[in-house]
Amino acid sequence: MGKELSPEESAEAARQREKNRQLQEERTAALYALAREVASAVTMEDVLRMAVKQIGQVFNAEVAVFLAQPVARLSLRPHRASTLVPDEKEQSVAAWVFENRKPAGRFTDTLPQAEARYLPLLAPGDVVGVMGIRTRRPERLTPDQEALLETFVSQVALAIEREMLDEAAQRSAVLAESERLHKTLLNSVSHELRTPIAAITGAASSLLDANVGNNSSARMSLAEEIQAAAERLNRLVENLLGMTRLESGLLRLRLEWCDVGDLISVAINRIKPLLAQHELIVDVAPDLPLVQMDFVLIEQALVNLLHNVAMYTPLGTRVRITAKVDGPDLAIIIADRGPGLPPEAPERVFDKFYRAPEAEAGGTGLGLSITRGLIEAHKGTVRAVNRSKGGAQFTIRLPRGTPPAPPPEAP
Repeated sequence: MGKELSPEESAEAARQREKNRQLQEERTAALYALAREVASAVTMEDVLRMAVKQIGQVFNAEVAVFLAQPVARLSLRPHRASTLVPDEKEQSVAAWVFENRKPAGRFTDTLPQAEARYLPLLAPGDVVGVMGIRTRRPERLTPDQEALLETFVSQVALAIEREMLDEAAQRSAVLAESERLHKTLLNSVSHELRTPIAAITGAASSLLDANVGNNSSARMSLAEEIQAAAERLNRLVENLLGMTRLESGLLRLRLEWCDVGDLISVAINRIKPLLAQHELIVDVAPDLPLVQMDFVLIEQALVNLLHNVAMYTPLGTRVRITAKVDGPDLAIIIADRGPGLPPEAPERVFDKFYRAPEAEAGGTGLGLSITRGLIEAHKGTVRAVNRSKGGAQFTIRLPRGTPPAPPPEAP
């Protein structure tokens, strides 16, 4: 039989059991908290911020995370979520850990003079980084704490690998979409370029014909054909440049307080030949306030909408352009009595490269997408709907703002 414990020894054993139970509960709670926080994270930033916070609290430590880079390299700049900022000597320890996939640094047999301990973040796929941890207490971790830290590091490594795989999948999807859009754009642009260039070339060749050169009406007709083709080329170039500036983030607005009536007149004059055989009605409310805008860009947006109306409505269709104040906005409405938009079009008509199923060949499908981008750059909106009695309606809304006070009159 074993030796019977004294009352003091029994009490001490009970206290130790209670302490072990509390430690186990704390470890379980800490693991659960880390797993919950990491699982709820939706980005790499969130994963690392949660991991550094949890590990720092549980071990009373400063934490640094170095992530793996392409071509099997380790970024020697710790992630911005880190609370520990190692110097160059410490960074070299992290690099050694990454290359050898073994712990090193403080309280280890390898490079023990380091200020922090560095552990490889090992995932099933590969080593995804290195974690450095510098506890604020001088003594080393207990065996239980060591085991808990290893579990933490394993969970963080798995979460980082998951985020890296997600990011790689997203990059692959973006690349595939980019290639698809590039092919679509190339096909559209090549067709759009060939058509007006062929018209200009044919008309120029005809003008060189001596028989045509003596016929004034034929010369005038050919000159008008060249002008129309050149304007089509110009619209294509404007749209391509506009889309490039929008997608590159290089669009810079030159804001001025502008007269909306002047804006509409300039846009109509630019598109007038295409709307010559439509019934055009302009209804600009009197005393409209000035609106802050980049006149050239909003003009282009308006021209794109009018061009769309001209292309997709029959000759003789009534088109009404209305400008009015509507609450905090200035509304410009282009409404027609044409065939209207296909059922799915009101939601998709501003998508890049979208063209209606029954649309004729040609066109890039960029005009309305650029219009939306230009309007939204002005913190406005543009919307398309089908009218209840037939036809389509496009509504631009721009914030009115507060125009500057007119300068005082000279005495």
